[in-house]
Amino acid sequence: MKRGSITVPYYQLYYHIVWATKNREPLIVPELEAELHKYLRGKGMELGGVV
Repeated sequence: MKRGSITVPYYQLYYHIVWATKNREPLIVPELEAELHKYLRGKGMELGGVV
């Protein structure tokens, strides 16, 4: 007996997420920028993202 093949759809989604302050106002002081970058990178990786 011959078995038929089943076609299974494969999806791969890519997202490009940009985080910015409202109206891109320069509100992030340099002293905080490195820590904020580290936090956002860690959160992205925690959620399974490739950063």
